[in-house]
Amino acid sequence: MKSLLFVIAFGFFIDQAWACGRPGTFCSRWGARACECNGGHLLECQVTVAPMMDGQGGETEAFWTKIRNCPVPAGGGLQCIDGACTS
Repeated sequence: MKSLLFVIAFGFFIDQAWACGRPGTFCSRWGARACECNGGHLLECQVTVAPMMDGQGGETEAFWTKIRNCPVPAGGGLQCIDGACTS
């Protein structure tokens, strides 16, 4: 069990250290851009209003959202680096 928690924590650390995001997960800086982890999409931190349920809700949340599919560079290589498409 401890090794599983370590692997999850390590994976989260790597994602944060390399500034990549996963579509549909929470983000904290609205308007920030990042590259999709292990993918070729450019993501933007966008605000979403949670629906009202039983008089509760209406809060704003921010999620990573795909805004562009970065093209594959002609010579190969990474499609997205540091929140920007490479080509």
